[in-house]
Amino acid sequence: MTPARIRLTEAEFAVLEPLWDRGPQTIRQLTARLYPDQTTSDYATVQKLLERLEAKRCVKRDRSQPAHVFRAVVVREDLIDEQLQQLADRLCDGSLVP
Repeated sequence: MTPARIRLTEAEFAVLEPLWDRGPQTIRQLTARLYPDQTTSDYATVQKLLERLEAKRCVKRDRSQPAHVFRAVVVREDLIDEQLQQLADRLCDGSLVP
């Protein structure tokens, strides 16, 4: 997927990292990785972040299992390129060199 004008928060990037590194995972698996001392609110936070990433078309959800499995559909390198270009657009009128 081409990440045209996707804007992600640091928290959303944090959720994408384990999906890129380790492949598809459930909310519980992601929560355990991101919040080792998992609480109910940590689980809810990861769930909400995944919903936002799904709305931005960065992840897909497999609903065929009782525990839904999420996978990244945006390529890390493509997203990084897009984020760098957005930063250059904001700060340097589109140039990657100030």
